Amino acid sequence: MIGATVIPVICHTSLQMITIHHHHHNHSYMKRRDLALEYFPGKKPVEAVRNLRRWINNCPKLKEELLAINPNFFGLRYLTLTEVRLIKYYLGDP
Repeated sequence: MIGATVIPVICHTSLQMITIHHHHHNHSYMKRRDLALEYFPGKKPVEAVRNLRRWINNCPKLKEELLAINPNFFGLRYLTLTEVRLIKYYLGDP
């Protein structure tokens, strides 16, 4: 492990700390398409991404937190570990 970053993430009404470990050979990101396909496994990638975007838009608190992390969130192809964890926190595991 090269280092670790502690990021505060507001979850519902409590403040939780999420630690992201930075490994030399591991990536701290995930393709948006891959996460969308986990939630919508029978869909084409473009449809899965569209459906995931719709779910995020229908969860105002999640959308607010994602946009606070990165105002260009909806234009990204790769999600950070923090963004993935937030999505799974609010939407549940796929």
